[in-house]
Amino acid sequence: MKLLKEKEVAEMLGMSVWWVRRKRQTGGGVPYIKMSPGDRGGVRYEIETVEAFKLSRVQRSTCDQSGDH
Repeated sequence: MKLLKEKEVAEMLGMSVWWVRRKRQTGGGVPYIKMSPGDRGGVRYEIETVEAFKLSRVQRSTCDQSGDH
């Protein structure tokens, strides 16, 4: 299982690290794994989860916009 840091996730999504953090805090972002304090207490993301999140955001028309962009 490949785990990504938030900077890598931001690059994959074409968004800023700030956006990834904000979505993690307010909801609606990519599901994440909270690492233990011994692992510097950071968060990581499974690459498969990031890919699934990207696919879930595909839209077919402007009527489908969620307003999260």
